Amino acid sequence: MHNKLCFVILHYGHNINLTLNAVFSIRKLESAELADIIIVCNGREYDIRLLSDSNLLNSVDVIVLEKNTGFSAGNNAGYQYAKKKDDYDFIIFINNDVEIQQKKFINILYSVYERHNFYICGPDIYIPYKSYHASPISDRAATISKVMKYINDKSSMIIECGKIFSLKAFKFYLIEAFAGRDIFFGISKFWRKMKRNNAKFEEEQRNVVLQGACLIFSREYICCNEKAFVPEVFLYFEEDYLAERCRKNGWEMFYTNQLQVLHFHRGSSGLIGLNYRDYCKKKIDIDKIFIREAKRYKEYILHK
Repeated sequence: MHNKLCFVILHYGHNINLTLNAVFSIRKLESAELADIIIVCNGREYDIRLLSDSNLLNSVDVIVLEKNTGFSAGNNAGYQYAKKKDDYDFIIFINNDVEIQQKKFINILYSVYERHNFYICGPDIYIPYKSYHASPISDRAATISKVMKYINDKSSMIIECGKIFSLKAFKFYLIEAFAGRDIFFGISKFWRKMKRNNAKFEEEQRNVVLQGACLIFSREYICCNEKAFVPEVFLYFEEDYLAERCRKNGWEMFYTNQLQVLHFHRGSSGLIGLNYRDYCKKKIDIDKIFIREAKRYKEYILHK
């Protein structure tokens, strides 16, 4: 029997309309009266307009964090607030650039849960401008060998970006430079269609790595976990940590193509629109952070 569920939307950046669209898409669902909505403003500098639009956010709880704490800690703040607020069947995390256009989403969710009793569920996450299905990410969390390849690739890119000029770095720069152009989206869509990238989205699967733009935590998980995401990494490998933790504890992660959300994300790295030299400097900073987090994840795997 339906009881109640809660959506946690992690807001970041200055595009308030993305967050409002996410809220409105939830309110248009069938059985939307069952759903509470919590918005987590991940950094106080982002909350001014959001809070002033109180007439648009009637009955929505807004949490304002003092600084940007990243994906894991930001969502954990919403999760812990929700646990104190009510006894929910599900706590659903969605990025602020996600919309749910599947009107029966809530009803289908309860139906899927009745059949599978999962701890965590992930829907089909469709990225329209890429014509790409982003979940599940992979069959299992990143292994040490895969992490080492990531580290080596990023280290190589840092060297290339540090040169006065590099054809390899320039190739990636051009990809980022055209990432906002319609011609790039067309080429990207055609390429993915030819490759049939991630065809596994077409079938339901157990214990795979779910994409983090939308994650559904059931009562089973909520009752035995004070935090949704552990450890609270700032950026990168959040899905891998979650998959490893669930595997270790025997908590089922379930992917279903019966549920679908739209993800309008076009990249938040800040690399778009930069000139070549500024791109290289920014890319070096980003890749250094990635390497740091990759090494941290490697230690987690070694000592789990």
